[in-house]
Amino acid sequence: MNKEDLTLHGLFAKSKLSDLKENQLSDQFQDDLKDQLIKVYLKPKGGFFMNLKEKIGIAPFSAALATSLIMVLFVAGLSIYNLTANKSSFSHKLKANVLLADGDVLYKTSGTDRWIELKVDDVLSEGDSVKTSAASRTILELDDGGAIRLQEETEITLTSMTANEVLITEESGESYHRVAKSESREYTVKAGDLEATAQGTAYTVSKEEKNITVNVIESKVKLNKNNTEISEGEKATFEIESEKLAIEEISKDSLKNDDFLVWNKEKDEENGEDTGILDDITAPEIIITSPTENTTTEETITIKGTTEKEALIKVNGEITENKEGNFEEEVALTLGENIITIMVKDQAYNTATKELKIIRNAQEQEQEENNGETQNQEENENQNQNGSISLNGKANQYGMNLSWTVTNLDVTKGFKVVKSETGTPTYPGSDYSYLSGESKTNPYTYTWSVKDGKTYNVRVCQYDGNGACGVYSNMITITTIKEVEEEKEEPVSQVTSIVLSGTGKNVSWVATGEAQYGFKVVWSKNTNPVYPNRQGDKYHYYNNPETSTDVLEAFSGNGKYYVRVCEYLLGKCGTYSNQIQVTL
Repeated sequence: MNKEDLTLHGLFAKSKLSDLKENQLSDQFQDDLKDQLIKVYLKPKGGFFMNLKEKIGIAPFSAALATSLIMVLFVAGLSIYNLTANKSSFSHKLKANVLLADGDVLYKTSGTDRWIELKVDDVLSEGDSVKTSAASRTILELDDGGAIRLQEETEITLTSMTANEVLITEESGESYHRVAKSESREYTVKAGDLEATAQGTAYTVSKEEKNITVNVIESKVKLNKNNTEISEGEKATFEIESEKLAIEEISKDSLKNDDFLVWNKEKDEENGEDTGILDDITAPEIIITSPTENTTTEETITIKGTTEKEALIKVNGEITENKEGNFEEEVALTLGENIITIMVKDQAYNTATKELKIIRNAQEQEQEENNGETQNQEENENQNQNGSISLNGKANQYGMNLSWTVTNLDVTKGFKVVKSETGTPTYPGSDYSYLSGESKTNPYTYTWSVKDGKTYNVRVCQYDGNGACGVYSNMITITTIKEVEEEKEEPVSQVTSIVLSGTGKNVSWVATGEAQYGFKVVWSKNTNPVYPNRQGDKYHYYNNPETSTDVLEAFSGNGKYYVRVCEYLLGKCGTYSNQIQVTL
């Protein structure tokens, strides 16, 4: 620092507050300022008054005026000292830089009502407001590295942007908050009377006409209502009118179908952020590498493809081996159209399905045999052209009640009763039921137990015993009566809340209400364990409603496990407890 920099004028010129990190004056500046004040006012060569004369250019003055001036200088010096000594006197204001303004995005500054178009690289300050229109989105990046992403038709205000507190007021719409980690800064989103304070890094807030919803994507969020804390994978819904607060688990399907959350997942992945419960919400991709043609004359076909490693693969309902993301399965084909279904489910329970349509054409020999069978059938029909079958029928509670009369036909080989929902039913080809022709009773009767409420075309044919039909009856149409299944009484939840606590392997809980079928204790290295278990979850079952403790074990290696308790309701869970984390 040169001599000019050490003068009072030089010191103040070098001390622009806007250039100081966190607006803290350096210790060196404070020391230099103190030395200069002493040098100028307390150690003058010609006496204090002469020094004043030199500095302010006035003649010597009375003792009273001198005394007053000394007091003023003392107070001024004390004020300067206080400003420099108190490092928190200057409140650093965070800014928000606009990274994306997609569509019609507007902003207004504090104290004005004029909305202005928001553009990329614009800088927003405390008190500014931002709103998005339909089909519009924006991303704001805070100085500390955090980000605010707004869904369409959303309005927020940057109410407070200090070094110690960020307060975002949400007027309407939905916002996603990727909060920068800080030990000293509190980050809160206020929507109506609900305040959601970050205890971690990522969550959404949605304000609608009747409800305010908070989804915790990663870590935890603390709410001002009842001092409630919600964990990763949980959703809080606050009813504005009744002020009721409900906590529930976020469903996987709701995440997959929420394009705003999927978009935020993509943005977090681009920035290398931990995506929390959004880590895997997309369905696995299925790529079929063989066959490349959809027609064949072969009796079987081999399906080959690729998908995610370790995913469950089924071809036409049969489990197929996953070889590091590759699969291969041979499928039998029937003549004509064949639909082959490939289903893949990854470890996060995301499911994808693909269908292949394969047409199997007859080979020459098969075609000749088919032609021969057709010719034999025509001959049989000609031989029996003088015989007939007359069919009647109706639907009752037992199914299709059929009756038919045979004239001049040999029916010792029996009958085939055939039905189809469309067209004319035939055998082979349509659904059928075989009836022996040994009975000498004419007319013949048969009740086909079909009770699905559908409409069918029905015929009866004379069976030749060689896989074909001779004479057919007339065709009738019957609408069956749908069987009404008795409704089973589902067990009703009688537990309103469960509070879980514990450290290490010992956990305990207190339930409000009666768990009539007992409790399931579920734990996993994955967050939000559930029953029925996902892959990686485990449970203990206690059928005694009075049970309130459990001892856990590390079933997947030592480390941290997430634990919850739920009210068991015969095959599923009702009310869940809060989630805790223990080390096993």
